[in-house]
Amino acid sequence: MERTMIALWGISNLGKTTTIRRVYDTLRREGRVIDPGRPSRKEVKAAVLEIDGVKVGFASPGDIAEILEENLEPLIAAGCVVIVCATHTKGGTVDMVRQLASQANPAYKLVWIEKACRQTDHDNGNQKKADEIIAEVRKAVANAQLVEA
Repeated sequence: MERTMIALWGISNLGKTTTIRRVYDTLRREGRVIDPGRPSRKEVKAAVLEIDGVKVGFASPGDIAEILEENLEPLIAAGCVVIVCATHTKGGTVDMVRQLASQANPAYKLVWIEKACRQTDHDNGNQKKADEIIAEVRKAVANAQLVEA
């Protein structure tokens, strides 16, 4: 089964957490909540949904490698086939995502989505990126189902 880790990467304060929260909230209405993760008003911490029979995990905290690891490891252990997370543009969080994706068995294919420039209309920019990630999640879910069939 092909597993996919979708990493939204960018510098601080671009709306990565807000974007992942939008993705989670949208897909939560379409799927079934398996594990709501650790409660947070803003962030999505190690939450798991089931979408068309495929486990999809979410980890929006991406500023500190150790915190990212604390949120990704339970998703991998839970058997998530698709994981959506956030990272900075380089350094510890990027290295952590690469390490966890490659060391998993089977390894995760990495899909990097850039959250590049600051938008004058933050809501619109966040929604556009959320829509892009949702499309990637749906594609990864469909690929996982094809491999299973």
